[in-house]
Amino acid sequence: SGSTSLAEVAGPGNALLVEPERLESLAHAMQQMLDDAALRATLAGRGIERARTFRWEAVAGRVRAALD
Repeated sequence: SGSTSLAEVAGPGNALLVEPERLESLAHAMQQMLDDAALRATLAGRGIERARTFRWEAVAGRVRAALD
């Protein structure tokens, strides 16, 4: 969804994004995840990698670099 910050947090291609006001969109994304084991595995792996960019050490390094 372009209406929240979740797309930025997830990163490009790392999540199925839905429009929060559209129940059909959410249902479709949920069905995709239920039906597609490869998609689930891919997004799970990407999510773990993306989460590493938010570790304190990684964030602190970027803040320090910006301040230097």
